[in-house]
Amino acid sequence: MSATPTTETKPAAPAVEKITVSVDGQVVDVPKTTPDPITGKPFVYIKGADGGIQGVSSASDDAPLKVANFRVRDAIFEGAQKYSEWKFIHTPPPAAVAPGAKPAAGAASGPAGAAPAGTGAPGSGAPNPPGGPMQGARPPASGLEGTNH
Repeated sequence: MSATPTTETKPAAPAVEKITVSVDGQVVDVPKTTPDPITGKPFVYIKGADGGIQGVSSASDDAPLKVANFRVRDAIFEGAQKYSEWKFIHTPPPAAVAPGAKPAAGAASGPAGAAPAGTGAPGSGAPNPPGGPMQGARPPASGLEGTNH
């Protein structure tokens, strides 16, 4: 008996649907997002001031499984009665000011008497000084590490 050599062929990858968006003032084609896992339909796009996509939300009117006790960074979801009220919005960081330059009029500045950024002093924006009390420490495990909850 002789074995007949076979050539295994893989099916071609499906074409990736793309959408045109504005990113930093330039028009680019990007892959379409994955479907909303709640509805199975596309996410609702939230437009930014420049007309580009600044965020997404679900179209679902289902009640969320979680409505309280969010992390501080996710407090905006607190009290939402349906998933469509959860808005995932990108907020760009403030523009950097060159050393020695004065911030633009109306630009946010630190409170009077605040320590310079990076010193670890209260009001400086740095959570801990180098070698400070949290050096090498880990927060308690919540079981949700690596998730967006």
